[in-house]
Amino acid sequence: MEDINRNSINVLTLGALGKNVSDDTLFIQQAVTKAANYMVQSNQVGGTVYYTGNGTVHFPAGIYGISSTITVPYGVNLDMTNAIFVAIPSNKTLDGFNMTGNTFRNNIIGGTFVGFKTALTFSTNNRNTSRLLIDGLSVHHCNVGIDMTSFSSSRSTNLTIKNFQSISTNQFLKTYCDMTHLTDGWIDHTGYDGASIYNQGFLKADNIIFVPSPTQAGARPRWIDNYNVNDIQPGERGVSISHCRFGGESGSCPVIFNYATADLEIIRGYSASIINIENSIIFSSGASNGESAAIVLFAIPNRISIKNCSGISNLKNGMITCDSTFNSTTVPNSRLISIFIDSSNKGSTTFPLMDDDLHRFLMTDDTPFNAFRQTFKDGKFYKRYRAVSTDNITAKVTFKLASPTSLANGMEQRDHGFSFFASISSSTSGNFGYKSQSLYLITLTGGHDGTSIKKRLSYTLLASHGGGVSFGTHATISSVHWGSDYTGNKDADVSSTEENVTITFNGGSNSNITILPLFGVDNYS
Repeated sequence: MEDINRNSINVLTLGALGKNVSDDTLFIQQAVTKAANYMVQSNQVGGTVYYTGNGTVHFPAGIYGISSTITVPYGVNLDMTNAIFVAIPSNKTLDGFNMTGNTFRNNIIGGTFVGFKTALTFSTNNRNTSRLLIDGLSVHHCNVGIDMTSFSSSRSTNLTIKNFQSISTNQFLKTYCDMTHLTDGWIDHTGYDGASIYNQGFLKADNIIFVPSPTQAGARPRWIDNYNVNDIQPGERGVSISHCRFGGESGSCPVIFNYATADLEIIRGYSASIINIENSIIFSSGASNGESAAIVLFAIPNRISIKNCSGISNLKNGMITCDSTFNSTTVPNSRLISIFIDSSNKGSTTFPLMDDDLHRFLMTDDTPFNAFRQTFKDGKFYKRYRAVSTDNITAKVTFKLASPTSLANGMEQRDHGFSFFASISSSTSGNFGYKSQSLYLITLTGGHDGTSIKKRLSYTLLASHGGGVSFGTHATISSVHWGSDYTGNKDADVSSTEENVTITFNGGSNSNITILPLFGVDNYS
């Protein structure tokens, strides 16, 4: 009878050689099957299955050939320190170790896998306290390193991967866990058309170096694909990154392609989708593929936060940009969607911070009037607008206004109105000696003209200080109207969907307007 108190099996005692001269598959399978019968922990302690556990298979240092997938039974641990596993043949057609449905409080220590289709495959079988520790793993020239496989009925798995490296492997990790923690590792990108990490859960990554390779023809490489999770219980989902370095070498690529949408029903107990990057170095130049942004949006999550990062001056499309297939203007204004980028992340003064329409969600540490982000659709509240002029006599500035189109309920009636200060700097020359300044109060009010309800734009001069010859030229508004042309109507029907508001004044293309909001759509929050 087997001694059930033994807890470790040495594969060499069963006939494996580990000398890269033979196929050790049969002996490895025998070892893991045998280890499943060695009970290490008893469910009599506490009277619950949460205390059960089986034996460990020990692989002494060596090179082990594997010609067919090793099925690992429930509860078996693997000690593979200094062991190397080579697929036979090593052409990425064979899966290595498979623990599908059998993962539960397992430890996988060490192991180097070379030439596999998928090195390690795991999933649980609806066990509530599932935990998996992978420590010291290396994958080389594999298609996938670790695949947690989608198991919607059992996402309550805590996965920790530490002290790892992924070299010349297309995708290091596919995770669907409630909580995945990657720490102290190295991942290089092969330049293929995909992500090194697929995430559908909550992923925390820290102290990792991400090293890119030249992009393959027609590919869109990136480090992380972040997706929605629709079947988990309430809780945050997304990506949190700290103390990582992304790229810097030729062929750099975006940190995240985000496909996760914002949950606007959080107040009913659902989960928020988040992206958080802090204390990291981001060299995401996109030199060989043109992405040239840290985050590329295919959808907008609930929160994006970027803090205290560096190496971002070469991001030609800014910190955040939208994919050409995604129209961010279709996303409604909501307090449940926010973007926070602290002032240390401004990077280059040449390139934009993010796409214009995303500014309406921006909440920064140096923007005290972020409550108005929903009022101005291009997000340029408390910002300077550069004027355009076709004749160097009359200048204009146009912005998009988020204005309600009906008075169907009390909230819309309360929100129907806005006001802001407009500081105008007017000039027909780039020389400062021709500058004149004025300050206006501009408002949007609602009223009835005897026929229908109107939205009316008005302006009032508060102060004017002349410039130019004898300081005799003043910056004077000639019109504030709906539309983007030089002329238009100050009144619009309340049902009008026109978003553009234009201010025209005397001046040329060297003029500008700075807006300081007073009251806006989101001011009541």
